[in-house]
Amino acid sequence: NLYGLKMFNANTGICFNSDNILRTENGGQDWRIIYTGFPTFNKSVSMVDNDIGYMLVDSVTLIKTINGGISWNFVYSGSNIKNSTLYFFSNSTGFAFRKLNNSLYSNAILKTTSGGTNWITVYEDSTFLINSIQFVNQLTGFAAGSQYVGYNHTKLIKTTNGGISWDSLQVSFLFNYPKV
Repeated sequence: NLYGLKMFNANTGICFNSDNILRTENGGQDWRIIYTGFPTFNKSVSMVDNDIGYMLVDSVTLIKTINGGISWNFVYSGSNIKNSTLYFFSNSTGFAFRKLNNSLYSNAILKTTSGGTNWITVYEDSTFLINSIQFVNQLTGFAAGSQYVGYNHTKLIKTTNGGISWDSLQVSFLFNYPKV
């Protein structure tokens, strides 16, 4: 299975499988392995641009590439990012969202402004299962998921200050696994 497809332009892109990074430079007609040998299955990858990207390995270790995935260097390891999903939009600023206490409906959003070396919790909710997070610029972002209040319903939250605070949005539709 392939995941984490990121196309940088019409020809150049990158994607991942359980232990390899693949790259295309001809619009996806051919893919070549550019890095292999990860110790465990890795599914959380966030590429900032052609060169800079972050990946969570061994469920608690953050590594970074500055050459399009050809080589990776250690950044951080800690249980606060265990099994997180990553979203970086610059070399220094990124988010991770993860489950709390092994509960299905309990998530936290963490933020780094140090390229992943330090993390702070900016949002927690014991009834919200976050499925995705997306930023339109450095200040405005959205997270989507399901909230359990006797039944599942769609929940969206929004930040307009770079993730410092998050507000719930009124939603009049229902999806089981919403994403932004």
